Amino acid sequence: MSNSTGISYIEKPTYRSEIIAALRILGGQGKLADIYAAIAYRNILPAIAKNPNWRAQVRKQLQSDSSDTKTIFSGKGFVLFR
Repeated sequence: MSNSTGISYIEKPTYRSEIIAALRILGGQGKLADIYAAIAYRNILPAIAKNPNWRAQVRKQLQSDSSDTKTIFSGKGFVLFR
C-alpha cells in the first residue's frame, strides 16, 4: 500500500509508523499541531475516522518513544531524540 507521499506500507499502519512518516514529511522535526496535521492529511491510520481521541494516542506514542522521558509506556525499539 502506498500514498501520495510515496511512503509505502508492508504492514498495517500504526501510530508509531504514522508519526515517523509525519516527521519525514516535516523534515525531521515539527510542532505537535504539525504532526497531527501531517497524519490527518495522509489519512492512512484507520483510527482517525473511528477514534475522536486519536491525537491523545499520538501524544502517548510520542511520550513513550521520546529520549526525554522514562514512563511506564517505554519499551523496545524506536526512540525519538531532540
